[in-house]
Amino acid sequence: MAKVKREDEEAFGSDSFLDIVANMVGILIILVMVAGLRARNAPAAATPEQARAVADIQRLAEDEDSLKREVVRLAVEMEEVATIAGTRQVERDTLAVLAVAREKEVAAQRQALDERAREEFDLRRSISAAKNQLDRLSLDLAREINPQPVKKSNKIESYPTPISHTVHGQEMHFQLKAGRVTFIPMEELVERFKHEVQSRVPRLRDMPTLTETIGPIGDFRVRFTLERTDIPTVVQSGGAVVTGYSRVDCHFELMPLTETTGEPLELAQSNNSEFRAIMASINPKQTTVTLWTYPDSFAAYRALKKELYSRGIAVAGRPLPEGQPIGGSTQGTKSAAQ
Repeated sequence: MAKVKREDEEAFGSDSFLDIVANMVGILIILVMVAGLRARNAPAAATPEQARAVADIQRLAEDEDSLKREVVRLAVEMEEVATIAGTRQVERDTLAVLAVAREKEVAAQRQALDERAREEFDLRRSISAAKNQLDRLSLDLAREINPQPVKKSNKIESYPTPISHTVHGQEMHFQLKAGRVTFIPMEELVERFKHEVQSRVPRLRDMPTLTETIGPIGDFRVRFTLERTDIPTVVQSGGAVVTGYSRVDCHFELMPLTETTGEPLELAQSNNSEFRAIMASINPKQTTVTLWTYPDSFAAYRALKKELYSRGIAVAGRPLPEGQPIGGSTQGTKSAAQ
């Protein structure tokens, strides 16, 4: 019995060992198969060309990312520029509206000035008509108060021998035209003219000539013209250099407001006339009266010259051709009294 039991135990132990070996062999086979599958599915080793291609792809991908970021940045900047442009457009529109409003304001002011000028013209015309009527009434009154006797004898009048000398003292000016005597406030006109010239000379930097009108002052307006002459730099034969400069010449003309300014001669020689009032206010020894005389008023010139001589007042005659206005310039001359 004991022998049979050992044989059974030896047979059991042999079977267990064989099972273990078989299991291990099976595991090894499975591992070999898995390793084979992995080896078959593993990617092949990259060639140098493939490596370069992969590097290029990576570089292009990086460039793409960089370009995308640049596009985003540019888009943001474009949006900012569009916002600024919109703001500037609003500002331009606002300025355009303001400019149009200013132009309308200037046009309205110009229209108002034109209307005032027309009103002033109508007013001066009415004043001139009323003045003419007053002159006629004053003349009639003067004739009634001081009737002129009829002269039947011829009378030879003599005057001091005229000796001409340049006027340096006070000078009073009158216009004799169409038989009428008009006082010219020459001193006031010239002072206003000088002031206007000084304020307008800087504008000659941009233009060679400038013409403007000022006034009225008394019964006249002043129209003046400024002319710029550029003198170039000159190098003389001896080597001396004459530096270039600009010279400004100016001349002015007096324009009567109406054709009926002043007083008729007969009224001017009456006691209550403006002419007599002015003559009574001057110093005969220090004042010269300049008579700007047109061809139609030589008789008036002779009559006033006679009266002024009788008062001891020096007279300077300035004959003018018909149509030429009274004026002066930087090249003008002083009056010569007798």
